[in-house]
Amino acid sequence: MNQMALYNDTDFSNLFARFHENDNSLVCRDNILYYNGETTEIHGSYKVVHGECVNLGNLRVSNLDYQIWRLKPALLFFNIRETVIVKNLTKENLYNFLTQVIDLCSKENITPVEKTSIKSFIDYYSSLKSIESYLRYELFDVYNDITKYIINATKSMTSSNITPGFRLIYEELFGTVKNDEESSSSNQNSYQRIKTSNNKPKITPIPIPFDNTQEKELRDTGFINVIVLSLFLIGIVAISTFLLLS
Repeated sequence: MNQMALYNDTDFSNLFARFHENDNSLVCRDNILYYNGETTEIHGSYKVVHGECVNLGNLRVSNLDYQIWRLKPALLFFNIRETVIVKNLTKENLYNFLTQVIDLCSKENITPVEKTSIKSFIDYYSSLKSIESYLRYELFDVYNDITKYIINATKSMTSSNITPGFRLIYEELFGTVKNDEESSSSNQNSYQRIKTSNNKPKITPIPIPFDNTQEKELRDTGFINVIVLSLFLIGIVAISTFLLLS
């Protein structure tokens, strides 16, 4: 057993018991967190599944604040699972992900598979939003960047310049798309919008700076695999555990 496993196994057992007395739905063994509770839907296609597990890697559970520990076990597992997935996500990876989503949603026509993929992205964002006040570290950064570069841009669109993909996001999150006259005071700080003759919007996220030093390899490709695979290949339920098993 490595040193991190010694720390996390002990710390998780003590902290979880402190806030969830006599609850065995979450157990940490050999630095792997196991979920033994009932399968729980977070939002749409995003779930925590009975028997699921995630390798904690170099995440120290003792660094999680007490507010997070008070989450229900399924939500606590979801929070930790997604934190592990994005922990090694670089700025360049995140920029590429945001650009891919924007490019997909900017298409004038989308296929049924692409529509399902966009819905998967909406479910991912909505799942994070459901525990917004409990997000920390890199997971909080990812949520904020999605909100800043995609969600806020979508929110400011109107019926005359919105494409099917962005319309889907808008209607799922905000309801009926606004008419032009309703949007005169829309906030455009998070994106640049250029209306062309066919009313197709062009959305360009603000450049995200990243280090110029040689990019280190990700030990786990969980976030990219889960999101990009679900967005551009299948768009169905994304369970990151199986990507992170050691």
